[in-house]
Amino acid sequence: MLNNHYFPIFINMQDKRFFFWGAGKIASRRINNLLRFGATVYVIAPSIHPDIASAMSVYPKQLVITKKEFSVSDIEDNRIDYAVAATDNCEINRKIVKICKDKSIPVNNISEREQCDFFFPALIEEEDVIGGMISLSANHTKLSKKAADIRSFLKNKDTQSLN
Repeated sequence: MLNNHYFPIFINMQDKRFFFWGAGKIASRRINNLLRFGATVYVIAPSIHPDIASAMSVYPKQLVITKKEFSVSDIEDNRIDYAVAATDNCEINRKIVKICKDKSIPVNNISEREQCDFFFPALIEEEDVIGGMISLSANHTKLSKKAADIRSFLKNKDTQSLN
């Protein structure tokens, strides 16, 4: 059995401030989901994934993009509810994690699972029901398949009930 201390919890994202350092493909998916659920997202990165840039037109009041490299003052000078270290530099990600932990800011390091205070779940949404799943291992392929199986089951169950 894996040593697991992560409890699934649903949090009201309205008025929560997420800071992302890095704006690549993985960050893009997470940012877009957070925006859909009402979070305000601050993205700090020298370059921005096109999906994040296009989200500006949909969520102009929730998304703030700053094109620059990471600076300690990004953390020191802002109120941050949650932080995500998503740069392509492991040392910078670790530095972000250390500063955030010292300031009691929950942080997720996309490249080092052991440093995460929280995870982003695979979402399962069906009408007015929302579920989230995480993997207790690093096997994201297995998690994606399980989530797809559940989505398919729910979709087929609804189709069958209509007949």
